[in-house]
Amino acid sequence: MIYDMTAFVGAYDRRPVGLEAEPLARLLGAWEVERAFAGRIDTLFFENGNGDDRPQAPARFERTTVEFVPVVDPTLPNCQDVLNAHFDANGRRLPMVRLHPAHHGYEVDDEAVLGPVIDWTHHHGVVLQVILALDDARRRHPANEVRDVPLESLAKLAKAFPQQRFLASGAVFGAVASLAKNKPLNLWADTGRIEAAAGLKRLFEAGWGERLVFASFAPILIVHSAVARILADLNDTDSSKVLRSNALELFAGD
Repeated sequence: MIYDMTAFVGAYDRRPVGLEAEPLARLLGAWEVERAFAGRIDTLFFENGNGDDRPQAPARFERTTVEFVPVVDPTLPNCQDVLNAHFDANGRRLPMVRLHPAHHGYEVDDEAVLGPVIDWTHHHGVVLQVILALDDARRRHPANEVRDVPLESLAKLAKAFPQQRFLASGAVFGAVASLAKNKPLNLWADTGRIEAAAGLKRLFEAGWGERLVFASFAPILIVHSAVARILADLNDTDSSKVLRSNALELFAGD
C-alpha cells in the first residue's frame, strides 16, 4: 500500500480540477493509496492565508484515508492559533504542517519569519512540509506567475534547524540531484515533479534512496504517471521504500 505525501483538496485557480476528500480518495484508491496527506489548495487564494482554521478529522473512503494537512501562513498573527486548533482536534497527533512560501510572499530561508513555526513543529514532533512549486511553469499564464522556491534555500533552513524534519515538495530532478552530496540529514524530498528520464534511479544511485517519498500531486497532476515513474525506474525493493517505507521513517522522528 502507498503513502501519498502531497495531494490537494479544494478548488484550483488554473484548471477545473478541484476535488474534495471523497472523490480524491476514490481517485487515489484505484492506485492502492492507503493514506493521502491533503492540504486545502483554495486557501492560497483567500486574503487570509490562514483561512484553513477549521480542523478536519481524517476521512476514510473504502481503502484510502485522507489526512488533512493544515496550510498556514507564518506571516499572519493567527498562525499559532491555527496550529494549536489542528493539534488539539487531531487528538494531539498531527503528522504534518504545510507551507506555501511563494503564494504567501516570504522567503523560505527567513529564520525570523519561520522560526516560531519551526519551534512549534519541533516541540510537537510534527513534520514541516514546504511546497516549492505546484506545477510546471510552462503551464502558467505569464500574468498569473508564481515563482518556484529554490530547494537550496530550504536546505539552508534545514541546516539551521537540524532537529526539525523537513519535506521538500515539488522540486525538479536537477535541483534534487545537485543537492545529493550536501543534503541535510533532516531533509526529505517527494517525487511529485521528478520527471527526468530514469530520474528516480539516478537519484537512488546518488544517495537519495532513504530520503525520497511518493507524491502524486493529485488532482493537479496525473496519478498514474506518478506511480508509473516509480515502477519503471526502480526495482521492487527501492519502489517499496519510496511508496511507503521512507514515509514511515519520516514520521518516526528521532
